[in-house]
Parts: sequence; C-alpha cells; structure tokens
Amino acid sequence: MKRRSRKKPNTGGYTLMELVIVMAVITILVGIALPSLYAYSQRAKELQMSDHQELVRKAISQYYAYEGHYPDITLLDPDDGSQLLSQTQADQLRDLLRSVTTARMNTGDYSYMYNEATGNVTLALK
Repeated sequence: MKRRSRKKPNTGGYTLMELVIVMAVITILVGIALPSLYAYSQRAKELQMSDHQELVRKAISQYYAYEGHYPDITLLDPDDGSQLLSQTQADQLRDLLRSVTTARMNTGDYSYMYNEATGNVTLALK
C-alpha cells in the first residue's frame, strides 16, 4: 500500500509578508499623492479669492458710477488710506455695495485691505 502524504489544505489567505508589502506600497502612494492634493486645494482657494476680489472691484466701480465717490468706511485712519479692515468694516463695505449691486460677498473668509481714495480692495486668505 502506498501511503499518501497529508498535505495541508489551502486556506486561501495571504501571508504576513504579502500584507506588509501591500501596506508599504499603499503608504508610499499616499505619501506621494497627499502633497499634490494639498497644492491643488490651496490653488483652488487662491483662485476663488481672486474671483471674489474681482467681484468686489467691479462692485466698487459700480458704486462709484452711481454715487460719484468711493464708499466711505467709518473708523478708518485718515493718515493711512490703505489699511486692513476689521470684520465690522468689511461688513459695512459689503452693505454699502449691496445698495448698488446684487453681488454676494462673504466677508468672513478673507481679510480686506481697502484704499478709500482710489477704491482699491485687496483680499488675503484668513
């Protein structure tokens, strides 16, 4: 009689080494992808800010066309025509511009620099 050797039945699982290699590859791919995704996210925020800044500039030009002067924001330092606006002043500017345009401005996302003499507005991400 021939004796058959008993073979271990195939369990269909993966070895520990295979799992470690797969985890290492996934970690490397994520490490490569995350910085570029973050850069795309920052670029999108900057583009949105520049679009918003252009919207504000157009609204100020429209205000000037209707009123004959640029918006007058209270509490500005008269010695420096260009300074950072507080949140209250940015909201006041938004309300003044709403009187002549339907532009929707979210003043909470940006810091505003406004030059009352020329009507220029510069935005920065908070």
